[in-house]
Amino acid sequence: MDSSFFKGQDRSGSSIRLRASVHLLNTNCSDKIRKNRQKRKVVESNVNVDSEHEVLECKVDASSSNERSFSDAQLLVTECEIETWVKEVYHSSRGKELPGNYNHVLLSELFYIQSSRWYQIAKDHLNSVHKVIVGFVKSRLRHIIHDERIFSDLLEIIIASLQTSQKNAEEELNKLWQDEKQQPITYNHYYTDNVQKSRQDTTRQMIRKAMEGARQEWGGRFYISNNQIDAGKLLASLQSHVTVDMDKQACSKALAGLNAYYKVALTTFVDNVCRQVIERHLLRTLPEIFNPETVAVISDGELERLAGEQPSDVEKRANLRALYRILSDSLRNLRR
Repeated sequence: MDSSFFKGQDRSGSSIRLRASVHLLNTNCSDKIRKNRQKRKVVESNVNVDSEHEVLECKVDASSSNERSFSDAQLLVTECEIETWVKEVYHSSRGKELPGNYNHVLLSELFYIQSSRWYQIAKDHLNSVHKVIVGFVKSRLRHIIHDERIFSDLLEIIIASLQTSQKNAEEELNKLWQDEKQQPITYNHYYTDNVQKSRQDTTRQMIRKAMEGARQEWGGRFYISNNQIDAGKLLASLQSHVTVDMDKQACSKALAGLNAYYKVALTTFVDNVCRQVIERHLLRTLPEIFNPETVAVISDGELERLAGEQPSDVEKRANLRALYRILSDSLRNLRR
């Protein structure tokens, strides 16, 4: 390892160790897509909204909602607004399913809209890593090669190879994004765990709400003895406070499924971007850009152009050799 090159930092103050810089960029991308990933982010109704976000009203027109879903800004919404949005998409995607159920199209549309910001974040990350790699290569070449002409010629060849790697990385990212745009599919057990946890939380909230209503009916007292009469009284009171809205139930299931699948898909997408896009196409191919095998297939004429001397230097050397012969002959004549 060349310690004279790798010690210190570059002009911007960042590390000149490529792997360290890429790790930092991967971490920043993961944090950004984790914090600002959703198209619609649920917040409290009294949240302070900055210039990068937009808050929707609770009653949103379905057509305007669909048009605004694909803008770049993240939408900060309340629980009421997110439920209204899910209900709008539910009504627009219904098929032959019975009331209280939803088909796979609903989950696909909800997920596609919620994950619409992923691609641009990943694309920006790809460009950032490519920029860091180009800067690293330039610094390394400048450290090794002092001839300006040779530096420029080699840099031109290497930059062309790096651009090819960037193009391949973009194609790989597009493939990953096309996969995300298909119907949701996963075999990760965390999906079912998250769905069951969400359903348990919903059931717990419904029972708590019903018990609060029953306590009010009983004059603020809520004491149940261990007998059949009190148990039947409690059950009747709970049943009277549980309202069943089939559309709301279907939307609640769909939202729970969306949240559960979203977490699993997000983790998979971030890992795939770092492994299949950044590592496979930008970093793993870097040692092959200008290695001995690459030099071996370069033509003699190209090698002479890259590493050969300039015609002016050749002419100058020939003139100096001719001058040397003339001076040597003159010196011999003077010694006679």
